[in-house]
Amino acid sequence: KPAKVAIVVIMRKLIEMANALVKADRTWVEKTA
Repeated sequence: KPAKVAIVVIMRKLIEMANALVKADRTWVEKTA
């Protein structure tokens, strides 16, 4: 069961990183446009 918990934690971190990248990319595009 600990393995499943670790997978969930990693997935959440990946999703958070992806969201942060999308937000950063949007703001960067707005600044350069």
